[in-house]
Amino acid sequence: MGDTIDQLVRNVLVAGDTIQYASTATARAEVVAGMILTGDEVREAVRTLQGNNAKPLTTQISPTTGFNTSPVSAAYIGIISEDTLFDLKKDPDWVPIEEYSQSDGKLGDFEKGKLDDVRFVLAGSNASTVSSTVTVHRTLIFGKEFYGISRISGEAAQTITKPLGSGGTEDPLNQRATMGWKITFVAKILQQNFGLRIEHAVSS
Repeated sequence: MGDTIDQLVRNVLVAGDTIQYASTATARAEVVAGMILTGDEVREAVRTLQGNNAKPLTTQISPTTGFNTSPVSAAYIGIISEDTLFDLKKDPDWVPIEEYSQSDGKLGDFEKGKLDDVRFVLAGSNASTVSSTVTVHRTLIFGKEFYGISRISGEAAQTITKPLGSGGTEDPLNQRATMGWKITFVAKILQQNFGLRIEHAVSS
């Protein structure tokens, strides 16, 4: 259920109007091999969000006396695929979560690290096959009030179970039981300028 809802929300967010193409590309079809997500691309995205008055989503994590720990500034959130994470880890400015100065500021088990003013969360592939030469990945970076989620009439998620024997003559040997769920909700981009997606290639 949670995974499905996350994917539905993601599909809304990656359709936003603020787009940054990697390297010299000016359209998705122009993204070619080697145009991967780099620190410079991330810094360009941060500059765009700051210029649009987008506010960071997280608060600062201060340094501690722990060995080799790094302070973490107030940051935007980035959602990346595993292939994009592979590339970011090679950037000299990448700070893995293990080097954060304290653990209580983590965004969850899927946070992997930071670069510049963006903290990155691994959330599966956002790949698109619409390109002339390579599979294009879409990395979302956003700040406060970029999007919202509201349930219609306050309906929460509901799990529905039909036990063995409830099928009547349709299941004369009581062999089938079912379980499903439903929810009413809507995800909506509230302010296009408070988030963007970077379209880029990944290393093979």
